[in-house]
Amino acid sequence: MNDSKLVTIAVRTRDGKRVGDFEIREVEGGFTISRTPFVNHFSVTLPPAEAQPLIDAIKRNDWHTVNEFDPEILPWYCPECRRNYREQAWRKGLSMTVDPDGWVDGFHGRCPRGHRRMIAD
Repeated sequence: MNDSKLVTIAVRTRDGKRVGDFEIREVEGGFTISRTPFVNHFSVTLPPAEAQPLIDAIKRNDWHTVNEFDPEILPWYCPECRRNYREQAWRKGLSMTVDPDGWVDGFHGRCPRGHRRMIAD
């Protein structure tokens, strides 16, 4: 089976500004769900039974459910505000954590309302 594009879904702020995109592809044995870069790239391939609830949540813009699946898939979302913010808004408080061996352990940011969260691991 050749990989085929299924759908691209734009993610927007409440005032309609685009923050990113999800691309969902049907692949042999399941679906690959990718998002546009935001500090880092994210892509996951899942079997249909695991992918479908996530795909359904993305299609209905249920960002809280998507975030519960894996917070790294939705870095522009603040779960406390239940809002998406553009990357420029998160850069205000962007910081990284480095583990004892010198590896970057994650990037943290603060939404415009001051809530801190990991936006990339």
